Amino acid sequence: QQSPLTVKDGDLVIVYESHDRMKPVYVTAGKIYGSKFGNFSHDDWIGKSFGSKVTGKGRKGWVHLLAPTPELWTLSLTHRTQILYIADIREEFERNKLSKYVTVTTRDIEGQGFPEALAGKADGVFLDLPGPWKVVPSVAKSLRPDGVFCSFSPCVEQVQKTCEAMAANGFVDIETIEILLREYELDRVDRAPLKRISADLKEEDAPPNAAGIAGGKRTREEAGLDEPAKANAEEPPKASQASKAGASKPKEETAKMVFPRPRETARGHTGYLSFGKLGVVG
Repeated sequence: QQSPLTVKDGDLVIVYESHDRMKPVYVTAGKIYGSKFGNFSHDDWIGKSFGSKVTGKGRKGWVHLLAPTPELWTLSLTHRTQILYIADIREEFERNKLSKYVTVTTRDIEGQGFPEALAGKADGVFLDLPGPWKVVPSVAKSLRPDGVFCSFSPCVEQVQKTCEAMAANGFVDIETIEILLREYELDRVDRAPLKRISADLKEEDAPPNAAGIAGGKRTREEAGLDEPAKANAEEPPKASQASKAGASKPKEETAKMVFPRPRETARGHTGYLSFGKLGVVG
């Protein structure tokens, strides 16, 4: 018997090609998965552990086989505006073994509200509607005491009306957060030599001396204690001394630093999530 951590015929796997390119695939014996990284036989996937790195035919490239999670499932789906049919939704729940936990139905919630059969039974309600404020009274009736309500809206005007409706219908702890998907790219850039940075920091952090000025040779000169040395320092070095000093000077160490910068294009748009908790009476 195969371990639940290994891929079986009929399993859903998330094929990870890169951080911004993942695809959900149902493993089917005899099928081939094709991508720019090569062709991959489903037969070669069966029996592999989730998380395995697999190579394509001809070993041109590789992908990773990840176990599906709610986050990966969401990231791997193609996001597009489309008409959803009840039969397709039910099939989706059945394929993911969620049908015994989910009931699918249609109803004009803005016009009719939630059914009376749900009164006082819901632990939470989430809305993504053009006019969520219209449904808030029905939401309050459907929630259990201390139940949580969340509404998504793309416009702040919708948020204002929804929050006003929540306050008028007994909700407490009302808050709104803005959500925006902004991805960053990481670049490696040169930074100043480490030795020079270290020297500057040591000079800035040096404790004051008896003269009340920051320590170091510069301090003695500023205090008037090193005038002869200063005079000598102003004399140009001899050619032999300069060449000798240049030859013995060690090469400064350079390093790279990681610099994050936002991508020019965003995958999503600004939106707002408004939350409220149904107050407990008495």
